[in-house]
Amino acid sequence: MAYGNVTIDHLIRLRLSDLLPYINQGLRDGKPYLITLKVNSCAFGVIRFYVSFVPDSNDLVFVWDTEERRHRQVITMEWRDSNLGNGSKVPYLVCGGCLCRTLYSDCKGLYSRRQFAHHYYQQSMGRMSRMTARPDDPSRKYGKETYKGKLTPYGRRVLKYEEKFEASMMALMDLFKRRRI
Repeated sequence: MAYGNVTIDHLIRLRLSDLLPYINQGLRDGKPYLITLKVNSCAFGVIRFYVSFVPDSNDLVFVWDTEERRHRQVITMEWRDSNLGNGSKVPYLVCGGCLCRTLYSDCKGLYSRRQFAHHYYQQSMGRMSRMTARPDDPSRKYGKETYKGKLTPYGRRVLKYEEKFEASMMALMDLFKRRRI
């Protein structure tokens, strides 16, 4: 299903890694499992997803309610060989003909990332908004910026952040001087 252009930051994410402990328990016990996921979304409020898993079918049945109606979607799980070479299997969700490990929902359906045209929030921001928006500061309470006089990877990250922040502030000040605000 092709879907319109959506900001992916505001969609609900359901990761297979959150469901995997329950799926493995169902496989060990050989009995069906019902999983309840309570998702709090700023755009859609609190939504409860009920996921049922039957071990012999490899299908996950997702059921959730919205104000309009009750939704139900069946998604198949496929187990592939791990690339570690130790004989283990890795589960994937088959959604829209492609394998994925995360499903996105807009409360109307569950989709893989490739099923709709999407963008991230910063891609829709203007130049001034991007300049004034401060990205996450990488500095932390415990972390060495240098070790034996040399810069560590953490130190390089902090230094790069400080340089970018300083450059953006200088560009902003330059812009304000030109506008005479």
